[in-house]
Amino acid sequence: MKLIKSKLSQVFNYISQIWLGVDGKPSLRAVLALCFSWDIITNTSFAIRKWEIGKSYADVALLIGIEAGLVVSLLGLQAITNMAKEKLKSQE
Repeated sequence: MKLIKSKLSQVFNYISQIWLGVDGKPSLRAVLALCFSWDIITNTSFAIRKWEIGKSYADVALLIGIEAGLVVSLLGLQAITNMAKEKLKSQE
C-alpha cells in the first residue's frame, strides 16, 4: 500500500507542473487552458460518437476552433508572463 501511495505521489508531483506557475502557486491561465483542453476533448468525442446522421459538423467545428484559440492564447500569455518574470529576476 505504501508503494502505491508513493508512486501516486510521484506521478502527482510530476504532473503538478502543468497547472503551477513560476512561483509554485496554481496559475489561473494554466488551469483555464486545462479546462478548455478537456472541453475540446469531450466535444470532439461527442461529435465522433453521438452526432446525428446528416447533421452538419459546422457548429461543433466552430466551437472547437474557438476553444483551441482560447487554449493557445492562454498558454501564450502564460509563457510571456513567465519570460518577463525570469527577465526581471535575472536583472536583479
